[in-house]
Amino acid sequence: MDELGIGYSALCKVNPSIIHASVSGYGASGPYAQRAGYDAIAAAEAGLLHITGERDGPPTRPGLGLTDMSTGLFLHGAILTALFSRQKTGKGQKIDASLFESQVALLANVAMSWLNVGEVAQRWGTAHPSIVPYQAFKTKDSYLVLGATNNRQFQLLYNRARVKNRNELTEVLEKIMLSKSTDEWMAKLEGNSGKTYGTQYTL
Repeated sequence: MDELGIGYSALCKVNPSIIHASVSGYGASGPYAQRAGYDAIAAAEAGLLHITGERDGPPTRPGLGLTDMSTGLFLHGAILTALFSRQKTGKGQKIDASLFESQVALLANVAMSWLNVGEVAQRWGTAHPSIVPYQAFKTKDSYLVLGATNNRQFQLLYNRARVKNRNELTEVLEKIMLSKSTDEWMAKLEGNSGKTYGTQYTL
């Protein structure tokens, strides 16, 4: 845009209130500024594919353009913030978003685990690293995602050592879930005919 004479530095001289937003693969400056940006490549370089896929499987791309979409949402929020600021100051802003930076931001909890305790992220499939059970289980006719996100919900399933005993618990649940269809499990876990089961689940 700068080479065409329509970059922010040129436009803001004509109209100081202009808000100039741009998206790139790797940012407006730096060694990769001229590199083309692609969703899957940015996701791989920034770490998303390292944590996506089955436990012992290869890196896996999500089923949608998550990095592309998130970058658009981040840019949307930045533009709204700039508009709000302009109402108060009368001045515009230059906003840059990149696929790589957006993907790094999305992995904030993974980065915190690494920086704080040196924990390397893993692939978990549909499971969760610190909540068990929290994954897709095969039923008689399809799959059902089962999640007990706290010990109160979990009390009728097993005990507080559920994360430590992940493999044993998952093996037991896999056998149990196969005994009924998905609709049967939904009726049992969610309640049926107006009956509420709340957090007490009986398998």
